[in-house]
Amino acid sequence: MNIAYLKYTSVGLNFFLKRTRVPAGRVISLTIETTNICNFKCVYCPQSEPAKHFINGKGTMSLATFEKVLDNILGDFTPRFISLHRDGEPLVNKELEAYIAYARSRGVKVGISSNCSLLPARRAESLIDAGLAFIKTDFCDDAETYERLRAGGRWHKTLEGMNNLLAAARARGVRFNMAMTDISTHGVPPEQAVKNMGALRERFADFADWITVMPVHFHNALDESAERLSTAGDGGGYTLCHHPWVHITVDFKGNVVPCCRDLRSEYVCGNLLETPMREIWNGPRFVALREALVEERPYDIGICAKCDLPTSGSYAGRTFKNKVTNLLFGRMWNR
Repeated sequence: MNIAYLKYTSVGLNFFLKRTRVPAGRVISLTIETTNICNFKCVYCPQSEPAKHFINGKGTMSLATFEKVLDNILGDFTPRFISLHRDGEPLVNKELEAYIAYARSRGVKVGISSNCSLLPARRAESLIDAGLAFIKTDFCDDAETYERLRAGGRWHKTLEGMNNLLAAARARGVRFNMAMTDISTHGVPPEQAVKNMGALRERFADFADWITVMPVHFHNALDESAERLSTAGDGGGYTLCHHPWVHITVDFKGNVVPCCRDLRSEYVCGNLLETPMREIWNGPRFVALREALVEERPYDIGICAKCDLPTSGSYAGRTFKNKVTNLLFGRMWNR
């Protein structure tokens, strides 16, 4: 059992007990979007259809705004970690290191989800020096598959950037993890998926202690991407989504939304430049959404009605046993 996660069991209990009003205190993670601009147009991402996607505009959160947003949240909440990404590519923000350093100065573990295409050696070193602790990326060992799915990306350039970041972490002897979702495991037999992941691990054999490789599970991105690679619900019945109980998600304007999948900020619950997070957390919009999910009415909430998690299975797990195991070992929080 990961003892570090025991401090967060109260978060899981609020979810298990289906409380629609949740006390301030511990949350598993914060997602703060410093920019929603991206240099890729991955076919499985809403950014593949920019004309339809950017209904609320494009932009970058200033460092001053970020500090205000984070200070607001940390006044009443203690997150396990913060992810500085949501809809865009965080490395497009050329001052990202300052955001990471500020969050680290507040005692928060910091990571990003990135396509890793903007990582020359010097940038990789500056990110590690700023305190970056983890990065999540979609990759695979097959260049053709990668460039077909990750439109705008170049496999060799991305590989170079990933190696630069891992080398910088190793040279400094810091604790760092790169979690790779192997996109070549989509739609292939299990034995082939295992083989593909093995090839990817071998590609990074020199950095075995710094990487994690896992299979991909595409979701429908609220039906906003050029290609829908997710599969239909598996017939397992309704699954309560855990996101509105355990995560706080903020867009580049400081708006709080109840789920990191609400990439277009369609369901805004409040703005952290105007309202304390503790009030937004139990405000009418948040409570109404939790009530709809608890009562198995996701269709009453626009963003939930378009999502496949209620029928395809939440990361929290389907059964009570799965949920408890995932909570205690941290698996519920690693997506």
